[in-house]
Amino acid sequence: MKDLRRIAFCLLFLLMSSAVYSEGGIVTPIISDLRWFPQGNKAIFVVSQKDGTKLVIAGKDGGIIKEIQKNIIGYEISPDGSKVAYYVGADNNELWILSADNLREEIIASGEIRYFYWDKSGENILYTKTNSGRQGVYVIDLATKMETEIFSYALEK
Repeated sequence: MKDLRRIAFCLLFLLMSSAVYSEGGIVTPIISDLRWFPQGNKAIFVVSQKDGTKLVIAGKDGGIIKEIQKNIIGYEISPDGSKVAYYVGADNNELWILSADNLREEIIASGEIRYFYWDKSGENILYTKTNSGRQGVYVIDLATKMETEIFSYALEK
């Protein structure tokens, strides 16, 4: 019960500090896409703000571990919970990997990415990408950083 109170306090703090203002001037805090890491020791969620969205990782004890301030579009936790893949939209359009242990971040792909999924091993990510008038399905091997196109087609003009 003590852990739940700490998490509730952390979420309340984020709600109060990350408000989104509507055109009518009403403050509307938005926290979404809340999930536990498989180990159960950390939570991850998206916080919408007036200037974009951020990804937040919080410890079960209520402390904020990492905030990523980059117009986050979506994220997926690897099956073993050791990494988080997240997509940054707007100007950047990049797919990133965050190590959940050492919090190191790395860009692994760029382009207009719509969907991305981990394989069961956590060693590859499958994603769709649109570049230069073509849309395709790709796999990236995280160990080698090699991107392989497995299907593509030209978009109609």
